[in-house]
Amino acid sequence: MPYLGFDSVHDESNAVCLWQKVLWAEGTDETNGTNLDPADIDGIFGPSTRGATEEIQDRWGLVSDGVPTSTTLSRAQDRLKVTGGSEARGKQLNSTYNGDVGSFSVIRNSEGKYAFRNGDNEWRNAGYRYRTCR
Repeated sequence: MPYLGFDSVHDESNAVCLWQKVLWAEGTDETNGTNLDPADIDGIFGPSTRGATEEIQDRWGLVSDGVPTSTTLSRAQDRLKVTGGSEARGKQLNSTYNGDVGSFSVIRNSEGKYAFRNGDNEWRNAGYRYRTCR
């Protein structure tokens, strides 16, 4: 899983969407106590995403500060399983993220960019400079 490194400059992006998909697959809750669901994946790192991040960090025995640091993302990467393709540089790699309550596909294309399917079942690149996963 790519390092997402959210900050005030990148807190609205497709990288946030990918992280929110992880939080959904893990069955985390929003700040109002309801489960984070696919409709909540909007690419905005707001209070509900921060709270869900704290929840998963606590569940995984990590410092629960609500920031998806490299330690948090490394733990998430442990749940990413290769399903096809090649791990060689310049080749496509197909994977599935398997959370506690859901799973989803992730690809790394030949350019090294990661992508996931959005709510319309279209592939979206997980980047910082755009937000198209709404």
